[in-house]
Amino acid sequence: MDSDIPCNVTSLLKVRDGKLDWVQVMRSNDLFLGLPYNLIQFTTLQEVLAGWIGVQVGEYHHISDSLHIYEDHLPHVRAALDSGRVETPANSASVSLGMEASINALQTLDVAARELTRTSLDRTRLWALIKDLRVPGDFANWFLILAAEAARRRGWLDVQNQVASLCSNPVLTSAWSAWTVRISVPAQNLVSAATGE
Repeated sequence: MDSDIPCNVTSLLKVRDGKLDWVQVMRSNDLFLGLPYNLIQFTTLQEVLAGWIGVQVGEYHHISDSLHIYEDHLPHVRAALDSGRVETPANSASVSLGMEASINALQTLDVAARELTRTSLDRTRLWALIKDLRVPGDFANWFLILAAEAARRRGWLDVQNQVASLCSNPVLTSAWSAWTVRISVPAQNLVSAATGE
């Protein structure tokens, strides 16, 4: 039996004044390893569902019964705060579409993303997937970051950077840049990488 108790307790969604509000209740939330991903996860779902039901995106509230950080992550958080790396560009992107268009875009992304995981993927096929993808702009940006990651995992650093540079969403490119720094530096060196020392 799995002893890991789910942290996501419940999602409370309400339409108020033509906007979809979301309250997410968490049993527990790790500030370093969980919260950043949970915020993206649930607000993205909020955008998608708002599009499906034809309303605007409203407020998002995140409640954690136990918001915590582990001692070995404190230096990383302090370094990021001290270096000012916590600022991100404003997000003007949207994946809020009607249900049919959204499902079509997600299905198209699913098929293309599966192609990125094939062992037979080569550079030519990667570029063809990017060129042939027919989804709305912000969905295409998601795919570009996935394709950049596929290139990175294969050691195609030139392709990785070219693909990532095609992404027009500054929030995604900022997150992508932070990710590549984080995974390229051994864990014990993350603090010095974040502070530039």
